[in-house]
Amino acid sequence: MAEHPYLKAFGLARPPFSIAPDPHFLYLSDRHREALAHLVWGLRTNGGFVVLTGEVGTGKTTLSRSLLQRIPKDMDIAFVINPRLSARELLATLCEELGDPPVNDRISARRLVDRINQLLMDAHARGRRTVLVIDEAQNLTADVLEQIRLLTNLETSERKLLQVILIGQPELDTMLRRNDLRQLAQRITARYHLRPMSRADLDRCIRHRLEVAGARRNPFTSRSLAALHRLSRGIPRVANLIADRALLGAYAQEKDSIGAAIVKQAAREVAGRDQQPYPWTPVAAAAGLLIAAVAVALWWSMHAGPLTPTLAGPGTQDVTGRVADEITAQAAARSDEPALSESPDTAAGTPTVAAVPEFGADSSERSTAAVPEAELEATIALSLATDSEGLERRAFQAVVDRWFVPLQVTDRSAICDQMATVGLGCLTLDTTWESLVALDLPAVLRTEDGPVALLSVAGGRTEIGGAGSPRWVASRGLQQQWRGDATVLWQLPPGYRLPLARGSRGEAVRWLRRQLSTAGHPASGRADEFDAALESAVRRFQDSVGIEDDGIAGPLTWIHLQRLTGTGIPSITAGGQD
Repeated sequence: MAEHPYLKAFGLARPPFSIAPDPHFLYLSDRHREALAHLVWGLRTNGGFVVLTGEVGTGKTTLSRSLLQRIPKDMDIAFVINPRLSARELLATLCEELGDPPVNDRISARRLVDRINQLLMDAHARGRRTVLVIDEAQNLTADVLEQIRLLTNLETSERKLLQVILIGQPELDTMLRRNDLRQLAQRITARYHLRPMSRADLDRCIRHRLEVAGARRNPFTSRSLAALHRLSRGIPRVANLIADRALLGAYAQEKDSIGAAIVKQAAREVAGRDQQPYPWTPVAAAAGLLIAAVAVALWWSMHAGPLTPTLAGPGTQDVTGRVADEITAQAAARSDEPALSESPDTAAGTPTVAAVPEFGADSSERSTAAVPEAELEATIALSLATDSEGLERRAFQAVVDRWFVPLQVTDRSAICDQMATVGLGCLTLDTTWESLVALDLPAVLRTEDGPVALLSVAGGRTEIGGAGSPRWVASRGLQQQWRGDATVLWQLPPGYRLPLARGSRGEAVRWLRRQLSTAGHPASGRADEFDAALESAVRRFQDSVGIEDDGIAGPLTWIHLQRLTGTGIPSITAGGQD
């Protein structure tokens, strides 16, 4: 791919607005996190359908990839990317995805269903669940959807054997409301319509992508970002196309900053006409611009001599050669959804290079760049008008987001009650920093300036959230303001109600034995009884992780145990999901 001509001019290591998929640029906006929470919530239910819809370019593919990264390790995924299949072809495709492709093209649909049922039963016997993900599901026919519904009838006495995620454009939602598909609609356990990004989300998206690309300054002014949001209508893919073209336009005009006029011109060029740039076909628009560029080049060669790709001086507008090269390279690369991002707004007007805020040095330093201790107070402190309950809710929201559960209440006690309905418990501790970090879970900390969310720890730096966008601060300064108490969410074991001790019985004891054995501390005895042997195993485990070895399996014991044996548990030291 040809090097983008504007990279050096803006201090970029790579193109920030390419819509080719790149995990480095991934950032989930507030709406995407909310959508992801609903989808994960749906996956925790026993069978049924989960539906995600959204307009073209809103980030459905990005979101689905994020979802798949967070699916527990005990799930098998069957992914269908070509929904234009007959019912029989879909069944054959599902067999292939489950690892057993049909050996005969003439096998009947009934035989294929029987084979799928056997494959799902085998997976269930191994303690695994199966999820079928269908992208572009608006292209499915009613017959195929009905066949998929019938597959969800496959079950044991305990649960459904197959769960289905349907991802598609708004036409999918319309289709699912049809009377002949009402039985399928009744099985939808979670659905979410992904809307375009808000102005604030788009501003943060632009800043994030620039930062990841290596920029030390943000060339977009506040007015240009407002124009970008209006012209793209908040569609991430469209905004990336326009922003990329705006960088090229500013480079062509030898400008250090990008104003609203450059963004408007970029939108017209990307759209291929002098009107709002959405909707359009990006490849067709790029092809039209390329043809125009070639035509101008031919005219210039006949009337004014050979075309030179270098600028003749300030303000020169004739950059046909570099524009043609740029469009050719961009048209070849554009093939997928954009990544999303977050950052504050930039200053209004047309700032000089010195007036534009700097980011950081390289990407590794940017991701954990610590705020000086002198600035920590400003990082955490709120205005006097901000109520403490609102701050606590935002801190809890930041922690709950890491568990991908939609927060539906505001009061602290109500939050813990809601978490209990999805198998999570609230644990408030008066502890040390070292012990808290050892739990390796996001937490709500009480500081002198109010509650903040502890999200990540790396060396001497800590990522906090709640009061504004998440950011990195110096750990030492945060510890000086921390009062020593914190609340963590933790995953409740099956059947758990109270700490387990000698004499306890039930499913939670069975689970404790299995987890201790996995962690290397097996115990003999009856599976559902907490006896002396199990107590001894608990003590050995507690001693190995550095907590009080009282032989009682309370929250701290379970947290450390699940840290070693669990899946899908957020981590503050590993930078994301286990």
